[in-house]
Amino acid sequence: ARTHKRVASSALERDWHRFIQQHHWTHFVTLATNQRIRDLHSRFRAGMTTRGVELHMHDRLRQWDARVNRALVGKRWHRMPQLRLQAICVLEQKWSNPHWHLLVQTPACRKASKFSDAAAEAWSRLVPAGSVDVQTANSSPRLTSYMLKTRPMMAYRDSMVLLPELLR
Repeated sequence: ARTHKRVASSALERDWHRFIQQHHWTHFVTLATNQRIRDLHSRFRAGMTTRGVELHMHDRLRQWDARVNRALVGKRWHRMPQLRLQAICVLEQKWSNPHWHLLVQTPACRKASKFSDAAAEAWSRLVPAGSVDVQTANSSPRLTSYMLKTRPMMAYRDSMVLLPELLR
């Protein structure tokens, strides 16, 4: 059974690498909370589980995505899926210092060059203690490996999000 899981995990990892390499990503983004999990616990209720932090981070990502899309596309952004951000998002260190890594493809619209400013403003309003790092992405295998580095692929089910599917 262990060998089967390892084979399935390596096949899944190869497929993810292929999927990521086939897209033209424009930005690599890190959305950090700069808060330890115990700080997040005290903000909500004592004994909050890692799953609770994960749900909190998913909510912040959903709100960030909506705010950035609104800034880039306009107030009717939800009616124009072809202009919305596309991204692969991976939640890391949810047990200590939760943060998102994203590979983003910005919409092909006239405001796409304002992505960095919109990303930083949206995150700072949602997570005042947080930080944003936006870099130009390249399609290198190193970037792909960095995105998929944290744990065996079978464990990614709750830590990986594809945008805009997050809003469906």
